[in-house]
Amino acid sequence: MANSGSEYDFYRVWPDGTLQAVGDGAPYSWMSDDFVLISAADEESARELASVRAIISQRVSLQP
Repeated sequence: MANSGSEYDFYRVWPDGTLQAVGDGAPYSWMSDDFVLISAADEESARELASVRAIISQRVSLQP
């Protein structure tokens, strides 16, 4: 979904990199419910932000 007048749109991003704009409707029925919601300017930015979030989560969970 293109940026529709607002600075950012919301996207669902699954661990395998599948991406869906929230404005496209309900989450894909064939996908699990372990997606993250990302606010980003476009799809590429959403994927990048989701990757960074995953890296941070891994580092936090590894700390004693």
